[in-house]
Amino acid sequence: MKEKLLKLWQECKPHITRLLEFLDLNKLYMLWFIVNVFLSAFILLPFFKDFGSAFAISIAFYMITIYVAYFAGDEIIKLLENIRPIETKKEIEQLIPIFEDLYADIKEVIPDLPKIELHIIDQMTVNACAVGNNTVAVTYGAINTFSEDELRGVIAHEIGHIYNGNTKAVIWNTVGSGVITIYVFLVRYLFKILFNMSEPIQGQTSGILFFILNLFYRIFNFTVKCLLFLGNLILSGNSRMAEYEADKFAFDVGYGEEITGSLYTLQKISLSPEATLVERMQASHPRISKRIAEMESLIDNKEPYFAVEQ
Repeated sequence: MKEKLLKLWQECKPHITRLLEFLDLNKLYMLWFIVNVFLSAFILLPFFKDFGSAFAISIAFYMITIYVAYFAGDEIIKLLENIRPIETKKEIEQLIPIFEDLYADIKEVIPDLPKIELHIIDQMTVNACAVGNNTVAVTYGAINTFSEDELRGVIAHEIGHIYNGNTKAVIWNTVGSGVITIYVFLVRYLFKILFNMSEPIQGQTSGILFFILNLFYRIFNFTVKCLLFLGNLILSGNSRMAEYEADKFAFDVGYGEEITGSLYTLQKISLSPEATLVERMQASHPRISKRIAEMESLIDNKEPYFAVEQ
């Protein structure tokens, strides 16, 4: 019996470890998703006998929606963001060798790395992103701006987002926020109907009914704005943490110099006026100089994490 339990634990341990890592790296994302589930349950409460039933329905609805998003989310995002596969001969000759060598290097140190595909965004802005479960996309601006080594560092960084589960957590919160947005739209539409219904009897009530409806409507809108602001703070905080972790991933798999070089290049072309405090609080990326400083500290003082484990 003990041998069976030990064998079962050994089989489950890697999956449990990855789950705990996912929750740790995306804790603020998951916190906001839980808030969305509770908000959904409170909105549904008038239609059910108790909060438990409303909460169960909310969870079931979210799980079904997320399940669908996992299968269709990648393709929907690609369509919306105009992300396409590598197609031309020049693109194939330039990008495929870089990506295949990079992927093979990372696969050596992380055997459970999922299958990942490189795509292109037809924009001249210098950018790259990780999408859904297995897509890394780079813009033409990034391809033409970064050297080959820097481009390897950028792609390694984006692969880090996928491996750390950041893109999955984003799917969860996109679904969560989308559902709440639908609820808000329906509530506002209901208020509009009530406002129209109250107009014929304004003279009889001296405008009291309209005043009460308008008061509740303003309270509702103020609450929505506060929640959206809070949500932006939470999600932006996790996004900034995710950027540091993705940089560290690039370092851990042997591309620390490359990602640092790309950050220096990005710093040269992205200097802008000083942001306000609120803008900094809601920024999705940390200041580039701080990211560079973190990477240089790692390069100067540490061996790559995965290399040490080997």
